Amino acid sequence: MALLQKNADLLGQLFFDKKCWQIDELAGKLDYAVISVRRLLLQVGYYRSYTHNGRWYTLKDIPVFNDFGLWQHDEIGFSKCGTLTNTILHVIDSSRSGYPAGVLRNMLATDCRAVLTQMYQKGRLDRIKSNAQFVYLSADKHINNRQRITCTASGDKVPLGSISSEVAVRVLVEFINDPSLSSIEISANLKNKMNIRVEPKQIKALFEQHGLKKMPLNLKS
Repeated sequence: MALLQKNADLLGQLFFDKKCWQIDELAGKLDYAVISVRRLLLQVGYYRSYTHNGRWYTLKDIPVFNDFGLWQHDEIGFSKCGTLTNTILHVIDSSRSGYPAGVLRNMLATDCRAVLTQMYQKGRLDRIKSNAQFVYLSADKHINNRQRITCTASGDKVPLGSISSEVAVRVLVEFINDPSLSSIEISANLKNKMNIRVEPKQIKALFEQHGLKKMPLNLKS
């Protein structure tokens, strides 16, 4: 027990100095075999990155996850759901009308187009074409029916909540970076940072389309 605590303390110090490590680096720093480091990580609790082929590790108490269950550090992505495929499933199942690949790429900070195609081919996701792009939907029958109705109903409008797909992605990224922002604040940020003009009511419509108004940190406006 004393040895375990000592090893855990050494590991904690390494992660205090640097929040993310690869397993070989840890083995070298601790002078342990890789298999021993894996056992130690399992005992203290850890998350493995969903980006970079899962090569990065962080301790369970380090991430501060956003409302999507995601945490980014130095372009390394971690998820409460673990793997990239599980994360995609969770994000899409939680959506009101599904997501295009471009939105998912910005949300997850990784190019997941190939993974989305594979998941669709294996029946783990569904997709429909809307506004000249594929929108990925849940494979769950009940969720899928609801998403199809919402997505189809919005198909006759300007893409993604009465704004262009490109602007919609920018709006979602602003929200992901700081879910406490109101639609008015997001509108102002986009205008000041990128000279993008989008009305707060358009942003609210986008959020309602994707079910984001139900997130734990509600919009203030």
